Amino acid sequence: VWREISTLATLGILCVVVLRLVLRRGPITTNRIQGAIAVYLLLGLTYSYLYPLIASLTREPFFVQTADPDSVDYVYFSYVTLTTVGYGDFTAATSTGRMVAISEALGGQLYLVSAVSLLVANIGRPIDRGGRGRGAVIEPEGDPKGDRPNDDDR
Repeated sequence: VWREISTLATLGILCVVVLRLVLRRGPITTNRIQGAIAVYLLLGLTYSYLYPLIASLTREPFFVQTADPDSVDYVYFSYVTLTTVGYGDFTAATSTGRMVAISEALGGQLYLVSAVSLLVANIGRPIDRGGRGRGAVIEPEGDPKGDRPNDDDR
């Protein structure tokens, strides 16, 4: 149980650190987009450690199909869920497991269609942190400062 908890904490911190780098002030580059995709993949890995923790805490098998899954089964289930492929060869056995799987599927898809697509659509434009709690704001084209990344930044 402690291994899963410490790994979850490490992956969560890593997600936050990479996301902060992606959203820092400056132009949107391909490196930022790669960082955003890395966060998406780390999210799937994080859930793959959360699922066995749920099984340990509830003392019930996580999957309907097997009572003794390997770690690769959790990783497989997590990425199939995150991408909403949903083959159906593994399904969560408990309502807790199903609700967490739903949160992974919804969170993963919302992250892709909002955060990642916003970055891709605005490549080359600067991110202005805005200050005073406004969060990241993508400045409109025609920036009066003329701050555009050169090819080395992409």
